[in-house]
Amino acid sequence: MPPTSGLHPVGGSGIRGAVQRGELLLHYQPIVELPSRRPVAVEALLRWQRTDALLAPGAFWAETSARCAREIGQFVLDSAAGQLAVWRAAGLCQELSINVDPRELCPEWVATVYEALASHGLPAGALNVELTETSRIDLPAGAEVAGALIRHGVGVALDDAGTGFNALATIGELPLTELKIDRGFVSRLGDPRADALVRVLVALAGELGMRTVAEGVETEHQAQVLEQHGVDRAQGYLFSRPIPAGELARFWRRTDGDTATAAVRVVRELAAGGASAATIAAVLNRRGIAAPNGRRWRPESVLRVLSAGPGVTGRGMSG
Repeated sequence: MPPTSGLHPVGGSGIRGAVQRGELLLHYQPIVELPSRRPVAVEALLRWQRTDALLAPGAFWAETSARCAREIGQFVLDSAAGQLAVWRAAGLCQELSINVDPRELCPEWVATVYEALASHGLPAGALNVELTETSRIDLPAGAEVAGALIRHGVGVALDDAGTGFNALATIGELPLTELKIDRGFVSRLGDPRADALVRVLVALAGELGMRTVAEGVETEHQAQVLEQHGVDRAQGYLFSRPIPAGELARFWRRTDGDTATAAVRVVRELAAGGASAATIAAVLNRRGIAAPNGRRWRPESVLRVLSAGPGVTGRGMSG
């Protein structure tokens, strides 16, 4: 989950009518595959459009009652599922994650998930449900709900993994398909403790058959370290901030399949960090990003990209 805005004074009853007033909306943050840097999914993120500010949940969620949380959760589920159906039909994003308040976890809520998938013609595997470890999850109820979702084919992720109440017990008792590594660990990469914790989470996920996603990735160096530690996916401002649906579609078309543009970006980012042409070529080859002529990258190819200037295209990248 991306950083929230600072707490913003809201009236105690303000959020309760936000759905009816049409003030709630969703932004979407791309999730990329680390080896290739290609987008593979998005996370739907709730926003409250007030007259004076666009608020993230951290600014108002503590104000919500259980009934209000369920109403907003239904809005998020329906809106996100409908948008994903549009993207899938257009050949764009095929997979989406939503955040779920622990107060929603009950058999009745599971039924609404199945109904939303069916009504929008979505396969169960297109949806991931994120449970936040820092919220107190009722483990027996949560485990029952997570197990039902997974048996149906829906993914279940533990958000902010490693930071919450009794972390190992949560990971051990909840059926899960994904661990999301908290941004706090990512921001401290290079600190031996943070690196060790990331490696432990990756190893634990591997042993339990889970995928790993790192949140809050802001630099190419962080992405490289996470890739070296074996993290599968990542999201963060390095790739994209949370953006509206229309902008997300443009982002997807621009980045997915535009290998030449992606390669140029990687070359320049690594060069700016002091990497040699040989190192950059090795990174591109390891990530499976082919040179425009279909061959492997060589140092000479990298140097041609760097000398071509800002307007370089695939024609200026011949290997």
